[in-house]
Amino acid sequence: MSNELIIAVVLGIIALVLIKVAKSILFKVIGFILIIPVVLIVLYITDTGPFSNNLLSREHLKATFCKTDPQDPLCICVAKPYIAMIEGKFSPDELVEIESKNYETAYVFGKLYDSLKIQVGICSGNADSAAILMQSFSTKLLPTGEKTSALASWIMDKGNSVKNSNSRLKELDEKL
Repeated sequence: MSNELIIAVVLGIIALVLIKVAKSILFKVIGFILIIPVVLIVLYITDTGPFSNNLLSREHLKATFCKTDPQDPLCICVAKPYIAMIEGKFSPDELVEIESKNYETAYVFGKLYDSLKIQVGICSGNADSAAILMQSFSTKLLPTGEKTSALASWIMDKGNSVKNSNSRLKELDEKL
């Protein structure tokens, strides 16, 4: 929490200095327009602010799918099997480290997705039910009710962030 505060204060000071230095209104507007993307990029890179919610963390999945109705098919057939899969592949310390970075969690989910679809098919009884459950899972998981393709895009974007770190990618792939 203190890192977020420090970042916000530093960005605020930089913004004020830039606006103070700018002489004309045009430079102030341009400066303000340039500051907004920089602030958003810093928040995204540091996983803070609106980007801090890890949609695929175990806690978020339990809260979203199992808290209100533990007998919900999404809880029984999707969330619990996925949680069991990742807990079987990673130690508790590794899971904490992975879930601290959205992109690593998304990469792991993407790698386990095919296995999860098989588990969902077994649990639900047939392929049609499994497809409906996976569609419902994706729809309910998205915070704004966006299309399922938005979740797939988000997972791919986050997964690509891991691919930029070859050593971490190899560590995760060895466990998967």
